[in-house]
Amino acid sequence: LEHHPDVLRALTRYADATTVIALGILAPWILAALPLRWLARRIEALYRDKTLSELSWLMTSFWFVDLSILAAGALTDANIGLRALLLYAPLLWLPLAFRAARHVMAPPAPAPLLLVLRVFRRDREMEQLFDAVIDRWRLSGNVALIAATDLLSRTVDPCEIFGFLGGRLGSQFIATVAQVPARLQAFDLAPDIEGRFRVNECYCRDNTWQAALDALVARSDVVLTDLRGFSAANAGCRYELEVLTHAPHVRRVVVLYDGHTDRTTAAQDTAAAAADRFSWLDVSRLDAGRSRAVLGALLQA
Repeated sequence: LEHHPDVLRALTRYADATTVIALGILAPWILAALPLRWLARRIEALYRDKTLSELSWLMTSFWFVDLSILAAGALTDANIGLRALLLYAPLLWLPLAFRAARHVMAPPAPAPLLLVLRVFRRDREMEQLFDAVIDRWRLSGNVALIAATDLLSRTVDPCEIFGFLGGRLGSQFIATVAQVPARLQAFDLAPDIEGRFRVNECYCRDNTWQAALDALVARSDVVLTDLRGFSAANAGCRYELEVLTHAPHVRRVVVLYDGHTDRTTAAQDTAAAAADRFSWLDVSRLDAGRSRAVLGALLQA
């Protein structure tokens, strides 16, 4: 703007001001489209091969933005110039630190698999449960669940984000029962570079969720089922309780309930289970003490 470039003067001879301004806004995005697409696929690949994790991505992004603010100001100083780019040097410590601690922080194998079941449409409660219990379990073992919108903000990962942007999200859904074994076989069960395990989700349709549930229960070591707000009308949850009642090898099913849970119906649906199969915990208020009790019940199994 200060130098009044000739190219802009020339453009105004052939187009009005609005078109020139719009071109100035859109041109950088058009030029960056292919590099950004390459970068997105590269990030997705790094996430798949465990070079990148959620934690390392967040830490690197945070410090990159923070250092960029400092570098942008320093670049305008004539006495500093391009030496301001040295402000990015501390970012090199992040991959080195993660690699150095990889073997120390990784938990011993084999890691148990926790299956999370719940009454849907209770987004706030499930997000609180995820932060207080499930996310902490990820330091000890894997997590599997049937995907829904209630935990979208907690479980979405780079592969899903870039798959959505690339129009490939539909390929992640289990469209037929025959696809269930392949989806479970593709579970990512190895720990990330900081030692945490990932959340494996099954995106199901109405005709495949029961088959997916049967396969998940057969593979899980521990089950956490949130029955807060459960009633006899929740046919899906009742089917889950029936499957869990007859699952031969599940070590423990930790059931959460509150004042709105229909305990009578739940007790009837689990009456045929072994005496020590289900562990019932009242979490009408999920405070720190209750969170520790839930996590303790899971780890004890």
